[in-house]
Amino acid sequence: SINKPSENLSAALAAGKPLPAAQRGRLLQDIVAVFNNTGLPTTQLSDTIVDIPAVLKKAGTDETAAAAVGEDFKAIAAEIRKKS
Repeated sequence: SINKPSENLSAALAAGKPLPAAQRGRLLQDIVAVFNNTGLPTTQLSDTIVDIPAVLKKAGTDETAAAAVGEDFKAIAAEIRKKS
């Protein structure tokens, strides 16, 4: 279900300070890459997944919330890869 990841992402974004435009763009690119990961090399996908919580932490989200979001997107990526 997409509910848990979206709730975790919303909470993480609300807990931090507003993301500057460049960071919002980077986060969005990472999320789009996760959802469209079938053509990405595994190392690039891993780097993208690691980048998601890094962007959130840079905005002031605490480690636990940022890590939860990272784990959510890791699970999403694995599920997409499994189905492709």
